[in-house]
Amino acid sequence: MSRRRQGDRSGTTSALPGTAFLLAALERLADALPPPGAEVAEARDEGAADRCRADLLAVGYRLLFAELAGASGLTVSTSEAVAGLALASPVPDLPVLDAARDVLGVGRGLGGGPGLGRDDGPGLGRDDVLRLGRLHEEVLDWQLVAEQDRWTWRREGRLRKAGGSYFTPAALVDHLLDETLEPVADRPQDVAHGQPVLPPALPRVLDPACGAGAFLLPAARRLTARVRAGGPGPAEARRAALAAVHGVDLDPAVLELARIGLWLDTWLDLRDEDAPGTVPADVMLEVTLVAGDSVGDLGWQRCFPDVFVDGGVGVGDFELGDFEAGEFAAGEVRAVETAPGGFDVVVGNPPFANQLERLTVRARPTAGVATYTDLSAVFLLHALSWVRPGGRVGLVQPQSVLSTRDAAPVRQAVTAAGAVTSLWVGESGLFDAAVPTCAVVVAHGATQDVVRRWRGGTFERLPDRAVEAGHLTREWGFLLAAALGVPEVALVSSRTLGDLADCTADFRDQYYGLEPAVRESDPADPPTTGGRVAPLVTAGLIDPAVCLWGLRSTRFLKQQWQAPVVDLDVLEEDPALAGWAARRLVPKVLLATQGRVLEAVADPAGMWLPSVPVVTVRPHDPADVWRVLAVLLAPPVCALAATRYAGSALNPASIKLSAKQAAALPLPTDEESWGRGADEVRAAQEAATPAERRELLLRAGATMGRAYGFGVDPAGAPRAPLPGPPGDDVLAWWSARLPRV
Repeated sequence: MSRRRQGDRSGTTSALPGTAFLLAALERLADALPPPGAEVAEARDEGAADRCRADLLAVGYRLLFAELAGASGLTVSTSEAVAGLALASPVPDLPVLDAARDVLGVGRGLGGGPGLGRDDGPGLGRDDVLRLGRLHEEVLDWQLVAEQDRWTWRREGRLRKAGGSYFTPAALVDHLLDETLEPVADRPQDVAHGQPVLPPALPRVLDPACGAGAFLLPAARRLTARVRAGGPGPAEARRAALAAVHGVDLDPAVLELARIGLWLDTWLDLRDEDAPGTVPADVMLEVTLVAGDSVGDLGWQRCFPDVFVDGGVGVGDFELGDFEAGEFAAGEVRAVETAPGGFDVVVGNPPFANQLERLTVRARPTAGVATYTDLSAVFLLHALSWVRPGGRVGLVQPQSVLSTRDAAPVRQAVTAAGAVTSLWVGESGLFDAAVPTCAVVVAHGATQDVVRRWRGGTFERLPDRAVEAGHLTREWGFLLAAALGVPEVALVSSRTLGDLADCTADFRDQYYGLEPAVRESDPADPPTTGGRVAPLVTAGLIDPAVCLWGLRSTRFLKQQWQAPVVDLDVLEEDPALAGWAARRLVPKVLLATQGRVLEAVADPAGMWLPSVPVVTVRPHDPADVWRVLAVLLAPPVCALAATRYAGSALNPASIKLSAKQAAALPLPTDEESWGRGADEVRAAQEAATPAERRELLLRAGATMGRAYGFGVDPAGAPRAPLPGPPGDDVLAWWSARLPRV
């Protein structure tokens, strides 16, 4: 591998670097494979195809490295590029390496333009290297399939979604490194003046789902700059920085892209420094990338013994040879004597997927993790044991981790291990994924204090939130309130809705069990009390103080219905369902589970049957049905629910409540105002027009605000509000979210 002298080239390409070349190379590599055997083609052995696909991507990425290196002034031959690759495809006699050598020979000029390695090309900038991760996000949608007598690539789009993998914006990477690496790196280090800053003095950084190195590469740059500030030369500084960064990923192909990104960035760094002489051959040996499952049975002592075991043996990766003499050689097993204790920083953007959607199965379950806990939250749980005392964890998470029941063990583990120091709240459009995101930073071993908060792609600074120790043992949704524009309230009451009524949710048995009994009816001739059919009320038919059955179509069991009813005689054939229906056909309030406000409607006659996931709230005394409705429609209660459980709904603007959470809502302390509010919500539900209903709801909202201690009493005397914003703010926020007339 030889170094070509090159002038200063700082320009960057507008498109992702090497896309056309990579696609053409992968097509030629697939063409070079032997025809799939009959057993593969007929059984469509996806495992074999996936392993073969990973091999081809690894080779393709190595060839891309050779092309991109040529664009930056470093000539790499095909044999050098693919040396050391360990391919595991089970396809017999797979001639990948032979095909790879052929591809590079015809690769220059692919895509109709000058080859990336030409001296008169645009050059490769360091910003281009940062964008390499976008390439893998693109190729995640390319699937290798067996078609009759050949292999071919097909764009399917399932792998990226199934794996929950999405490229992390550079601004978010920088923000998380600011919040994790910089505070740790700023701590006093045990380094003599004038001596190189080498590990273990440098913070050790782990990305447990590193992908193409979106976090590792900027971290290595930051650490290199810190070492350079102490006086060592560029090659020595880079070696120290690369020794401090560690990455793990399930996908061995994407690790190749991470590897070449670090290689190219190292070369560009040294080239831009115009470092004299040669670059030591072990500079690139230091970077540690491991293919494995971070939250499965990976065995951290095995993968990173230099981090956890004093005098342990670490496994080196492929080394970038001397730039002047030039060669790639397989890495050797190297003993690294460092202090034990783990990593100083764990940072990254782990995949989002609940446990039932995982592509891999752990050898044994993780203690304290519920069935539906999101995979990314499992990474957060494990990260607490990977980081040293005094270290920091910063991971991108779905907003649901802040408030859902299944993530509660993870939140409890975080509060036991340290303090949440900062929270970033994402907005729609920043990621390609539809899941609302956030980023949580934890200081291991710290005492809980102030949480700094940011919002969106511009990182708008929000007010800091003081949090006392112990206040994060339950939901963290209140930390999201400011970012979502929700007025944060604190309601104090000795009683909850569960003291007044039973709150119950139904399940799939009731949902699917109703199928033979559901039929369409005439909305102009609705069922009457005591009849043998009952209107089926879905969540979409519930607005505040109104049931839209017969007025709005709804979807049930993948069908559209205008006025669905349940034939109770048919249900009698199933004693379990008949008993369920009897328990539901009582005076009650039905609560929709997701909406911009709490959406509930009273059924004082006990005529309706709820459809999953509607929550049934049955008062102990049927006469309290309107008092229950007044509680659920009270603006302070709505704001409390939006604050407490923020992040649990698919839409950040929605409020999602479970039956248990509904039962935990506080009751008002002013009985007189509560009684008037109950009368007003009843009048709203019985209103003749939507406009009249809205007017009455606004009146009831103000009355229930007083019932909870906001605003003024009927005589006009000021009341001391409970902790929280003024009542007018809560009422204005609630009324703006009510359905429009």
